[in-house]
Formats: sequence, structure tokens, C-alpha cells
Amino acid sequence: MTFSCQGYEILESLIGQQTLAPIVQQLNTLHLKPTQGGLRNLHHHLRTVLDLVYSPKLLRKAQDYLGDSPSVVRVLFFDKTPSNNWLVPWHQDRAIAVSHKQEIPGWGPWSIKDTIPHVHPPANVLHQMVTFRIHLDAAEPKNGCLRVIPGSHLQGILSAAQIQEIVQTQPSVNCTVQPGSVMAMKPLILHASSKATHPTHRRVIQVEYSSYRLPEGMHWVGYSASR
Repeated sequence: MTFSCQGYEILESLIGQQTLAPIVQQLNTLHLKPTQGGLRNLHHHLRTVLDLVYSPKLLRKAQDYLGDSPSVVRVLFFDKTPSNNWLVPWHQDRAIAVSHKQEIPGWGPWSIKDTIPHVHPPANVLHQMVTFRIHLDAAEPKNGCLRVIPGSHLQGILSAAQIQEIVQTQPSVNCTVQPGSVMAMKPLILHASSKATHPTHRRVIQVEYSSYRLPEGMHWVGYSASR
């Protein structure tokens, strides 16, 4: 099955240890609160992550999926640990981060997350995005790896009732991923994760790229891909 049909795939050993090691070293200098499961805009905090997000390798790979020059939408960091073991229910990634609020038909609701405007755009915007989950540790069922329902992204933006029906009637897949490998996925694929039964570090850098050209006057919160 192809990525366009499945909505996800694992890119084995895409990121080398020589790239991961300094990122892990810098991450160890960040002191998250015990209840803090992650961090937004990680590339604003760590130069090594900024360099990775805009590396020719990742930009080329994103363009392979998108068919046009990519821009960075968001960079998120997640970690499940013994002191912060959490679950995520079935959902779609529907929010994007932009420079400012602008009233546009079909866009909304709006929210503010860590001082940054976020909005739910129409499906055609989300279809022009790809997410890379860069794994710093092994992700397995025992430490709460991501689960997906293959092909669910093809059904567009789903209501809560539609999500519940799909979850009850369609099979899900555990996404086992090794360090240095990258899970590529469409934002609208249904995904979830359970609490870890054997919690250790499960560190993931999630980078969202888009080829969509925002309305005039609005821009992505991150830097341009041509920095």
C-alpha cells in the first residue's frame, strides 16, 4: 500500500546517530516540569533541532511528499516518562500555527497556545501537509507508541461520532519505530497512544511541513524554508 492510501509510513534509519547525539545532549539541558509532557517550538530553543528541521535531507523528503517547496508549520517535542505517563485519545491533527488571527470564511475555531495563534483550517489546507515524527528512542507498545487507523485520512475532517464509529469498526496498527527512524503521516489520519506499561523515555520531535500558501498578510509562525 502507498503512503497516499495508508496515510503513514516508517522511514527506517533516516537520521544518523551523528545528528541525533548532539540533539539528545542539548535536550538533557532542558528541565521540563514533572507534569510537562513536551514542549512547543522546540527549534526556537535548540539550535541543533533548528538545523535538523531545515536540513536539506528533511526538506527534500518533505517536498517528495508535498510536491512543492515546504514551509515549517510547527515543531513539537513529546516525552513519556515514569513521572509523566499519559495517553492520547483517538483524534486528527487539525490545528495550524500562524502569525496572527485573520477572519477567513471556513477557518476556525481560533485559539492561543503558548502565546501563538492557532486555527482549524479547511481540509484542503491539511491535505497539503505532512508530519515527520523523528524518534530519539525506540517506540513500542510497552512504552506507549503511536497507533493509527490506516486510510482514515481519506475521509476528511471527522466529527466525534464519526471518529467513534471508525474506531469501533476499523483495525488499528501499532507504529513500532526505532531511534533515528522517522514516521511520516498525514495530519488527518486517526491516531492515538496509550499509557506506557513499562515507562521509559519515549522522545519524539514532531515536525509539520506544508506546501500551502497562506492568505496574503498571514505567514507561518516558524521560519521560511529558504532561511
